Amino acid sequence: MKRGILHYCALGLVGLSLQLFGQGVGSSADIRGTVTDPSGALLTNVSVTVLEPGKGTSRSALTDSTGQFRITGLPPSRYDVRVERSGFEPQVQKNVSLSLGETAVIDFRMTVSSQKEIVEVMSIPPTVDTERSSQANSVPERYVTELPIDRRDYLTFALLMPGVSNSNTIADNADFRVKQTPQSGLSLYGSNGRGNSVTVDGGEANDDAGGVRLNVSQDAVQEFQINRSNYSAELGSASGASVNIVTKSGSNRVHGGLYGFFRDSAMDARDPFAYTPALSPGQFSLTETGAPAKNSLTRQQFGGTLGFPIHKDKTFLFVGYEGLRSDAEDSVPLLTTSQIFAPTASQLPIIAALANDPGNPTVPCISNFSTGGAPTFLPAATCAFGLQSILTVDPTAAGNPFVSPGQLALNQFIVNQFEKDGGQFPFPNREHQASARLDHRFNNNNQAALRYSFAHLSESDPDVQALIGFSRGTSVLNWDSTLQASGFINSAQMQ
Repeated sequence: MKRGILHYCALGLVGLSLQLFGQGVGSSADIRGTVTDPSGALLTNVSVTVLEPGKGTSRSALTDSTGQFRITGLPPSRYDVRVERSGFEPQVQKNVSLSLGETAVIDFRMTVSSQKEIVEVMSIPPTVDTERSSQANSVPERYVTELPIDRRDYLTFALLMPGVSNSNTIADNADFRVKQTPQSGLSLYGSNGRGNSVTVDGGEANDDAGGVRLNVSQDAVQEFQINRSNYSAELGSASGASVNIVTKSGSNRVHGGLYGFFRDSAMDARDPFAYTPALSPGQFSLTETGAPAKNSLTRQQFGGTLGFPIHKDKTFLFVGYEGLRSDAEDSVPLLTTSQIFAPTASQLPIIAALANDPGNPTVPCISNFSTGGAPTFLPAATCAFGLQSILTVDPTAAGNPFVSPGQLALNQFIVNQFEKDGGQFPFPNREHQASARLDHRFNNNNQAALRYSFAHLSESDPDVQALIGFSRGTSVLNWDSTLQASGFINSAQMQ
């Protein structure tokens, strides 16, 4: 019985490993190269060690029968590459910078050992990645940290890359979807922004509408890569771009930071298009006008990160948090003057002439086009009053013989729409993003990472600036929680 249970467990592990192998793609880099002797002959069984100085972790391999080596699954960072073999002087290539998705080619020509010494090369020229034919660019940590950005949406840095534009400003964006089904905001060669594949540490971060789910804060991002076209099948089947994001991890050095960004309307100029409504609900007059107004704004965006070792050279932890509290007002100046409900400037002289006609004669006043009969004759003053009543959108004209009950109800509806759908509306926004990443090194060939992220977004009246009265009062409420585990090659994700 025990043997049967073990048999099924073994099958389960094999199936799991087959399932996991295809995940976690696009979140690492590789190093390969060839080792030769002074004559150019290929050297086999040369020990190649890749060391990450910041963490003290290393990976090793041996050159094969063709003198080549390849070390895969390396996180983007700076490495020292060391080669050594008995009878030859060890060599070290320092400060080899690896970007996300890159395959660096580092070749060595070893010299015969005459005495105990190590040949060190401190820097190397940038290499051309001959392993990759795709059009791709990486946004390194320096860009994410030092470049100015609005709203701290780090994916906006992708707009610096060729072929990338803001999908919210292209014509194909007019797909009439509501605020609750956003898109990624990135258009690759004219796409509508819903066909991109976005991953965080190799785990999917897309929502059902083609947008990007809440994930991690900007200061928790190490770098990300935008694969624009011709990328390999392992990156997915997106019709647009494949965007791969890698988060920061701890190291042997304690590092972190705190930040806060604050805005207040006291330091802003008034929006020249912001006005108070000319009419308040329940109030009606034909002579009211709106007054210039200033929208209020209080915005605080704050957070921090901390990375530190739990066990030197073995276990590291990195945590990050970012919060947003924003209370804004948006002005929708639908009604700046109530004179739009009165007769026009060309109609008023006619009404005035009838009202002041000497002798108040009987005049043809109302045509009967529907019946084809003769027009209705009324005294000039009565005709002036009738025309004034018919041409005025007056919700208070109850009892007026020239305003039918149906017309009165329509007048009340029209004025009410202007009164309640215009004015200054609050726009509160609350957002929280927290993440923690634990990295552990079992030995040179076995490493694991566990990341948990939590995000919450609460947003009200997001459509208020669209001047769509019927959409006022909508809200967005998003919760996202992700637990992701990964190993040296294979990775698993649960979210």
